[in-house]
Amino acid sequence: MEILIAEDEAMDQEFLGAALRQLGHEPLITANGQLAWDLLRLRPELPLLITDWKMPIMDGLELCRRIRQQPRPGSYMYIVVITARNSKRELLKAMAVGADDFLSKPIDTEILAARLHVAERILKLDARVRLLTQLLPVCPICGRIRARDGSWYALVEHPRKSAGTADESSPASMCPSCFLDLAEPEPGPLQG
Repeated sequence: MEILIAEDEAMDQEFLGAALRQLGHEPLITANGQLAWDLLRLRPELPLLITDWKMPIMDGLELCRRIRQQPRPGSYMYIVVITARNSKRELLKAMAVGADDFLSKPIDTEILAARLHVAERILKLDARVRLLTQLLPVCPICGRIRARDGSWYALVEHPRKSAGTADESSPASMCPSCFLDLAEPEPGPLQG
C-alpha cells in the first residue's frame, strides 16, 4: 500500500521509509504538512498518512484538520500522528482534529506494523461499505434504502421489499449457498 509520510527530520524520514518498505509498503515522503497537502490534492486516493506533529510551514494537526474538512472522493484516509509528545492531553488533541491513531517517538517497528495492520483492516472495511452502498442505494442521513420503484423504506423491511414475497420466517437475508451450508453441514469425522 502507498503510505504518505509528512516528516521534517531526515533521520525519521529514513527510518520510516525503510520500515515501511520492509513491511511491504511504498512510502511517499514529504518534508512538511504543506508538501503533503499539495501531494494529496494531486493524489486524493492515497489511503494512509503518517504525519509528524511538529513541522515547519504546516504542522501535522493542521494537516489532519484540512484533510477532515475537505470531502474526499472515494476512500477514507487513515491518519497516524507521530510525536515525541506522549501525554493523554496531546493524544486527545490529535484525535480531536481527526487523527485515527497516535504513536510516540521513538517508533517501535513492531508497534508500527501492528498499527498498520489495524489501519489496513479499517480501510478494507471502508472499501467494502462503499461498495455495498453503491450496490444498495442507502440514504446517508437516515439509512433508508431506495427500492426499484423509487420508494424509500427502512433496512429492516429490505428482505420483504426486495423479494416481494418473502415472509417473516424466510431466510431472505442469507444467500442460498450460505443457507444450504448452515442447513446441511459438510460431513465431519462423526458423520458418514
